[in-house]
Amino acid sequence: MKKYKLEAGTYDFGYYLVTSPDQKKVGKFIRDHFDDPSWDDPLEGERRGALYTRFNYKPILWIANIPKTPREYAILAHECLHLTIYILIRWAGMKLTYNESEEAFTHLLSKIMTDTLTVLQNEKTKARKVAPRRKGKIK
Repeated sequence: MKKYKLEAGTYDFGYYLVTSPDQKKVGKFIRDHFDDPSWDDPLEGERRGALYTRFNYKPILWIANIPKTPREYAILAHECLHLTIYILIRWAGMKLTYNESEEAFTHLLSKIMTDTLTVLQNEKTKARKVAPRRKGKIK
């Protein structure tokens, strides 16, 4: 399980990005983070991502895997939009309107997606193994 602490740019608001297909480990992290041993939101089944929030705690954006397929990127975008809405509507008290606040929402979504994808791309780069060089003569 990988955990990253990220910030939401202009808004003084942090969140966790957690990647792991091990739903038991993720559930334990959520219970520990929210100081709630009774927290029970099973991560079982087909769920591949979610946003977990609790008042006065940093939200947790969970995805099962580092995205590789269009569907996995769509899941990440979906969860990032949930986070954007949580920050701007629930925390900052903004209303989403086409003429007045749409740009604030889209810019924050862009910031969250960029930061998240940068972190995940760095993980992919670290995970790539360089083939060892062979010693000896080439025939």
